[in-house]
Amino acid sequence: MIASLAALLALSIASGCSAEPTISPIETNQSFTGYVNGLTQGAVVQTVCKGTINGEPVGFAVAGQTVSASLDPSGNGNTGDNGAVFMLPNTNAEFVSLRNWNEPVAFPTNIQVPCDGPGVIVFDPCFGFVGCRGDAKADSVKVTFQSATG
Repeated sequence: MIASLAALLALSIASGCSAEPTISPIETNQSFTGYVNGLTQGAVVQTVCKGTINGEPVGFAVAGQTVSASLDPSGNGNTGDNGAVFMLPNTNAEFVSLRNWNEPVAFPTNIQVPCDGPGVIVFDPCFGFVGCRGDAKADSVKVTFQSATG
């Protein structure tokens, strides 16, 4: 029996087995952590600059980047009574709705973001018409927007 367990453990280590996070529906009163490109802080969002608005350079995210959230008992965010998480990449009331924990969603390439510089991506259960209910509170990820076009 012990030899069988040792062999199974050795096989697991040799094959590089690691537990993949389980994809599960976002529900009410769950604590969470937001991710941008797989990071909880310090993520770089690659952009393509497309001009200026009110004198500020703006652009769009380059394709192939992701946002997600994971169920995390020690996370800063909480879904409260809403059972929802919205990713807010800017202050223009544009958002991405996350439906499942641990399921990366494409960072939208059609929403304006800064060309370069520091920023914050907010993961908020209280966006817009939903409003805040219960213990709902947002999590945020500090990012650096970086122009891929120079």
